[in-house]
Amino acid sequence: MKKKIRLTKDERIKCHLIIHPAAVATGAAGVIPVGPADTFMITPIQIGMVIALGGAFGIRVSESIAKSIVGGFAASLTGRAAAKTLFQWLPVIGWAINFFTATSITETIAWIAVAHFHDIKENHSKYAGKKEGYDKAAAEYEEKFRMQAEEFIKADKVYKSERAEYVELLDNLTRMVIELSGRTDADSLNVAEKISILQSLINKLKNLRMEG
Repeated sequence: MKKKIRLTKDERIKCHLIIHPAAVATGAAGVIPVGPADTFMITPIQIGMVIALGGAFGIRVSESIAKSIVGGFAASLTGRAAAKTLFQWLPVIGWAINFFTATSITETIAWIAVAHFHDIKENHSKYAGKKEGYDKAAAEYEEKFRMQAEEFIKADKVYKSERAEYVELLDNLTRMVIELSGRTDADSLNVAEKISILQSLINKLKNLRMEG
């Protein structure tokens, strides 16, 4: 679901110019009935789109971070993916479903990324000149998310009842990695180590077993 955010006219234009071509391109890739292979055609387009959206807000997004955003959100889309697999071999109808599914998923990922980047930009503006308070709040959130992640990892599984919490946690961890990566001191040893730790948690969460 698209998060309602207040974009400037310039930001809105930039976002639409990036999102729509990417959605159409992934839709075109999705109509090719080659099973899982179309995923390898779609994902690079989505990664490039996320990187470009970060640039629209003046935020540097590396390829690895973009992969995390795309992969993290994909964890909540297994239902649509299953529907796509079911219909992908049906002529015409299947292709239409594939096109719709690919474009819909791409646009959803895009607007979630836009919401992230917009929030990051707003927070940086809000806390300008108040770096110490901002860093303290960020550290508290980081510790909270780490503890949540460790609980999931310790259980080694995610139940259906916990799916919303799991997806939100992935979302929050990914956002924190994006924020850290967009900092001017992102290449410093301290920040790079934080990014590495959070990225490791994200990867471990993605590998958990899903149970009903």
